[in-house]
Amino acid sequence: MKKEINYEDNIFFIVAQVEQLTQMLDLSLDGDFLCDKYILDINFFDRTLKKIEGQMMQNSRLIHFPQYLQLIRRARTAMESLLQQIQYSDKNLPIQFRQKLGEEFQELLYNQQTQIQHIINHLHANGNNEKDSDVESIGFEEMSLLIGQDFYEEDQDS
Repeated sequence: MKKEINYEDNIFFIVAQVEQLTQMLDLSLDGDFLCDKYILDINFFDRTLKKIEGQMMQNSRLIHFPQYLQLIRRARTAMESLLQQIQYSDKNLPIQFRQKLGEEFQELLYNQQTQIQHIINHLHANGNNEKDSDVESIGFEEMSLLIGQDFYEEDQDS
């Protein structure tokens, strides 16, 4: 039995979670309590994106392949943004994060940048202009608002 993978929802979930982690860095979080959680989450999202990318590259005949690549690029860009914020922040959690990961931190950041460029190159090589095939995307807050409105509208119909 062949398993259907919903790439769009899986990638959206990752983007929403990464954006939430980025927003939470604005708080004065204590690294003693939350640094390990950030490390686990970031490593999980990185590994999951690698797995999704690998499966997609093996099946480049997917109907929405260029759009899925754009979604992965968006997820990688969100990861890069999170890591850059960690890199330049002087708050407790980001400092501990950098100290715990050491050189692995720079490698994670470099890998995001490399994968983003690889996706852009792949899209160009296959005749897909990244702007022409850009997927309409919404952020975590917008999605929450839309979901909340839909729920409210359905509740009114009852």
